[in-house]
Amino acid sequence: MKKTSIKIVSFITAVALAAGFGNLFFSAEESENKNEVSLKISAACENHFFDSFANRPACVNENGNLHICENNFPDEIFREYVSGLVGAEDDYFTEDEITDIHTVNVEADGVSDLRGIEYFTALTLLNCASNQISELDVSNNTELITLYCNQNNLTALDISKNLALKTLDCFLNQLKELTLGENHALTSLDCHYNSLTELDLSSLSSLNLAQCYGNRLTKLNISSNSALRNLRCEDNQLTELDAGNNTSLAYLRCERNKLTKIDVSGNTSLEGLFCNNNMLTELDISKNTALINLDCRDNQLKELNVKNNPELTLIDCSDNLLTELNTNNNVVLRDLFCSDNLITHLNLKNNVQLSSLDCSMNRLTELDLSDNRSLISTTLSPQNNITVNAYKHNGLWLIDINDLVSSKNLDKIMIESPNSDYNPTTGIAYFMERPSSFTYSYDTGLSIRDMTVTVRLIRDEEHDYGTLIPEIPAKCEQEGQKAHYECSICHKFFDENRKEISASDLIIPALTHTVKEEWKFNDNYHWRVCSNDGCDEIFDISPHEGGNATCSEKAICSICKTEYGEFELDNHINTEIIGAVAATEEKDGYTGDIWCKDCNKKIEEGKIIAKLEHAHDMVKTEARAATHEEDGNIEYFTCLKCGGLFRDETGINKITPEVTIIKATGHTYKEEYKYDENCHWQECDCGKRTKTEAHVFGDWTTIEAADAENEIRERKCEICSYEQTATFPAADYEENKDNNQSTLENQNPQENDKPSKPANTDDSSVSFFTILFVLNGVVGSVLTIVFLITINDKKRKDCK
Repeated sequence: MKKTSIKIVSFITAVALAAGFGNLFFSAEESENKNEVSLKISAACENHFFDSFANRPACVNENGNLHICENNFPDEIFREYVSGLVGAEDDYFTEDEITDIHTVNVEADGVSDLRGIEYFTALTLLNCASNQISELDVSNNTELITLYCNQNNLTALDISKNLALKTLDCFLNQLKELTLGENHALTSLDCHYNSLTELDLSSLSSLNLAQCYGNRLTKLNISSNSALRNLRCEDNQLTELDAGNNTSLAYLRCERNKLTKIDVSGNTSLEGLFCNNNMLTELDISKNTALINLDCRDNQLKELNVKNNPELTLIDCSDNLLTELNTNNNVVLRDLFCSDNLITHLNLKNNVQLSSLDCSMNRLTELDLSDNRSLISTTLSPQNNITVNAYKHNGLWLIDINDLVSSKNLDKIMIESPNSDYNPTTGIAYFMERPSSFTYSYDTGLSIRDMTVTVRLIRDEEHDYGTLIPEIPAKCEQEGQKAHYECSICHKFFDENRKEISASDLIIPALTHTVKEEWKFNDNYHWRVCSNDGCDEIFDISPHEGGNATCSEKAICSICKTEYGEFELDNHINTEIIGAVAATEEKDGYTGDIWCKDCNKKIEEGKIIAKLEHAHDMVKTEARAATHEEDGNIEYFTCLKCGGLFRDETGINKITPEVTIIKATGHTYKEEYKYDENCHWQECDCGKRTKTEAHVFGDWTTIEAADAENEIRERKCEICSYEQTATFPAADYEENKDNNQSTLENQNPQENDKPSKPANTDDSSVSFFTILFVLNGVVGSVLTIVFLITINDKKRKDCK
C-alpha cells in the first residue's frame, strides 16, 4: 500500500475527513507519525490533495484546482459530461472556470448520482430530469433560477437555500418531503404525482402556477399566494380549500377530492373551474362572470345557477340532483353535459352554437332542438323515472299525455308499446290492459334524433314519502326551504299534509339585511353589522375620524363616539398659572409658570416683571359683547397713573389695546325673502333689512268666475312669490283687453291679497279703491287709472 502525504488546510477539510469523505476511494489510516495523515487513494488521484473547493470537501491539485475524478464526481456518466464542459480540457477546474458555467443539462442521460453538482456555484439552470437519481443536494447552488429534476427516484428535496429559484419541476418522483423556504422568487412549482402528505406554500409570494395533483395532501394553504393564476390540486384527499385571497386565480382544478364546499365568490377572474367528483351540495358562481369552462359533475348539487355566466362554452353538471337548468343566458355554449339528474324541462333555443349535448337519464318528457342546427354529438335517451296516473273508461285504460307534454307538442309523440293507441288531437293514449309502464319516442325537431321516454304508472298509495325533511330557514341573501316529503320512487315533492307541490313551492325567499344602528369598533375601525340570525355581514366599515386628542385624553371618533389613536402630548387644554407675583415699587414680579392641570407638566416658563416705578391705580372696564354693527370688549383694567392695560387687577399680565377688542360680527341676511303687500326684502336675525324693493308682478291669470259679471284673477311677484288676487269686471275687461292691455296690467282692481306670511295692509287704500269701482262710464275708468297710478307711486315710496 502506497502512502501519500495529505495537506489539510481548513477546518472544513478536517471535518470532512472525520466524516469519512470519499469512503469508496479513500480510507483514513493513522501512521506511526501521529502528525501525518495518510489515505488509500485511487491511481487517478495520486499526488493530489484532499482540501476544499467552493466551500465543499474536494480532491484538488497543488494549485487548489478541482480535479475531475471519481472522488469528486462518482457517477461515470456525469463525470464524462463534466469533462466535456468548457474549462475542463486539462481535467481541472479553476475557481474562475467553474463560475463561468451556468447550465448543466444531463436530461435522460442515465445518471444515477449527481454528486459534484455542488461545486457549480454559479449554476442558473440544472436539468437532470428522467434519470435514476435518488438523492440531490442543491443547497450550494444558490444562483439557481431553473431546476428540472422530474422523473427520478427522489424521496426528499430541499430548496430552502435556493432563493433565486423561479421554476421547479420535481414531478413523478417518490417525494415524501419537499422543503421550501423564503422562495419569494418562485413563480412555477410542479410537484404532481409524488407521495406528499403536506405542502406549505405560504412563503411563495410570487407563485403563479402550482401543480400538486396526484399526491396525498389533506390540507393545502394558498391564502398567501395572491399572484396565483393556475392551481391544480386534483386527486388528493382535501376536505376544504380556501381560495378567497387568490383574486388573480384564472384556472382551478380541484376534482376528485373530498370537498364538501368551495367558495369562489372572490375569484372574479376565474375562467376555468373543475370541481367534479367531490361531495359539494351547493355551488355559487354568480360572481364568476368571466367563467368559460365549468365541470361540477359527480357531486350532490340540487341547483345550479348559470345566469350570470354568459361566457360559458362548457357545462358539465352530470350526476347531480338538479331538477332544472336554465341556459338562456349562455348564448356561446358549445358543450352541455347534464345527464343523470332529475331535470324535467330543458329550453335550449338560445344555445344555437351547441355542438355536443348529453341530457340522458333525466325526467324530460319533451325537448325542442329545432334551433340547434350545430349539434354534432347527442345523447338524449333514455329518459326515465317519470310517473303518471291511468284511469279506466269503457273497458280501456286511458292515460292523458297532456300531463306529460304541452298541448302544442302532442303531435310529436309516438307510443311504442303494444296493444295501445294514441290520439294526438286529444292527447289521450289507450291501452287494452293497465300497463306498468310504457315508452314513447319524441320528435325533437332534428332528423334521426328522437328522444325515448319511459313512463311508469303509479298509484297514490305507491308513493314512498320517507321521513319529513325539516325546514331550512332562509338567511340573508340565501333562500330557505320549507319542510316537505320527497318520494323516493318518483322524486315528487309533498307538503306536510302529503299534498303534491312543485319545487318552486318549497322555496322560502331569502332575507334582506337589517343593519343595526349601533356601531361596533376596534382600535382603528368602526362598522355596523346585520342583526339577522346567522348573518355576519359587515357594513359601512371605515377608519375612525374626527375629534381632538389631548395630553390626557384620546380623540373621540365623530361617527362611533369611541376613543381612538394616541395621546397628543403637546395639546393642553386645561391649564393654570402657578407662582405669579405682582411687581411692586420695592421688588420685581413674576408672570407665573403655565402648568397643565391634567398631566402636571410645565408648559411655559414665566417671565420677570420689572419692579414698578409706581403703584398701579386700577379702573375696571366691564366686558361687553359685540353686536352685528358694534365692536365689544373683554374685561380689563386700566392704570390711571401710567395708562397701561392689564388682564388682572394686580397688574401682572399687561396687554395691548388690540387684545381688548371683540370685533363686530356683521349682519347675516337670510336668502329667504320676507314681504308685505307693497315690497319684499331680506332680513338679518336682528331685524336689519337689505335689498328692499317693490314687487315685480307677472301677468294676471284667471282663477275662477265670481259671478256672471265678474271674475277673479291672480298674479305673483317674480322675486318673492307674493300672491295678489283681484276681482275684475268681466265685460269691461273683454271690451278693453285688446286696446288697453297695458292699462289693465297696471290697474289695481279689488285686491284680495294672499300673503303666505302675515303682512301689514293699507285698509284705507283698499276701501277707497273699492268705492272707485262703483263709478261707471268713461269718467269712472279714467279716474280709476289715475288713482291706481297714484297708489303705485305711493307703494314704491313706501318700499324706500
